[in-house]
Amino acid sequence: MHPHSLLLHHPHCFSPTPLSSSSSLASLPHPTPYLTEDGRPPPATLTMASSNLTELELAIEKVVDIFFQCASREGNKATLTTSEFKELVTLQLPNLMKNVGNLEEKMKTLDVNSDQELKFGEYWRLIGELAKEVKREKVGKKK
Repeated sequence: MHPHSLLLHHPHCFSPTPLSSSSSLASLPHPTPYLTEDGRPPPATLTMASSNLTELELAIEKVVDIFFQCASREGNKATLTTSEFKELVTLQLPNLMKNVGNLEEKMKTLDVNSDQELKFGEYWRLIGELAKEVKREKVGKKK
C-alpha cells in the first residue's frame, strides 16, 4: 500500500481502514460524527445526499467527520484536547506525521489562541500543511 493512502475509519476515531487511491470514497459507510447534548448520535441526516457528492466533497466531509468524532471523546465536543489530538494523529495520520516528533509541541504551534485545545480552524491549518507536503512530494517525483 502506498504510504500516503488515505486513512478512513468507521464509526470511531480508533479503527483506521486503509483506502487505496484507486478505491471509491462513495463505497464507504458514512458515519455521523456529531453528538446530541446527551452524547448520543443524532438521527442519520445529511445536508447533501451522499450519492450526489464527488470524491473530493466526500474527502472534505471525512476530514470534518474525523475531527468531530475525535473531539467528542472528552471536554468540549467542538475542540480537540491534547489527548484527542494525539489519538487523531496517531491513528489517522501515522504516515504523514511520522517525522513530526513531539506532538504536544506540534499542537502548540497550531493552537493560535493558546487555549490548549484545537478548534476546527486550527486543525484545518494542519490539514493544509499536510496537503502541501503531499503536493511537494508529488511534484518532486515528477522530475
